Amino acid sequence: MEIKLPENERALWILKTKGPLSVTTLAKELNVTTEGARFNILKLASEGLVLSETVSKGRGRPQQIWSLTATGNSRFPDTHADLTVKLIQKTREILGEKALDAVIEAH
Repeated sequence: MEIKLPENERALWILKTKGPLSVTTLAKELNVTTEGARFNILKLASEGLVLSETVSKGRGRPQQIWSLTATGNSRFPDTHADLTVKLIQKTREILGEKALDAVIEAH
């Protein structure tokens, strides 16, 4: 069974997984029109979940690139601490205490 998320939630997920994008690229990812994507992104911006940065790429108009804000990122779980602990445990288990110490000292 596939769970269907609302477009604005899908837009957040796409920005989280793919990084900063233009409205045109976001529209392609969402499989909607550019205006549909713009409507969603402006709604998310009004909620403080995304922000845009103007990027100039040579000739032509500068492009607006959209990314998640800290508030937008907080909508997703942060499992970095758990991952770090697991990496340390597995490094110790597979390579040994001496190798783990060497990795820590090298950092």
